[in-house]
Amino acid sequence: VVIDDMRLPAGGDEQKKRYTKRLKSVLEKFDAKKALIVDAGNEEVKLAARNLATVKYLELPGVNVYDLLKYQKLFVSKQALESLQERLSS
Repeated sequence: VVIDDMRLPAGGDEQKKRYTKRLKSVLEKFDAKKALIVDAGNEEVKLAARNLATVKYLELPGVNVYDLLKYQKLFVSKQALESLQERLSS
């Protein structure tokens, strides 16, 4: 699944507690029991994903074939996908 913008809304401490809940809700809408999320420097999603046992967050340099095959769904930002295509084509 390619996502234009993977940012979660910024806010105070109370909002940060909801990042995991919001990410989980989004993944459930896509029926993603095991998901790999690829983005570039998205701290909010990274922190939310580490709280979910069946979700893994990777930055571009960490993308590998093993993880791409291991997870049921792949969520990638448009910017990360373009960078990944460029990296693979050279």
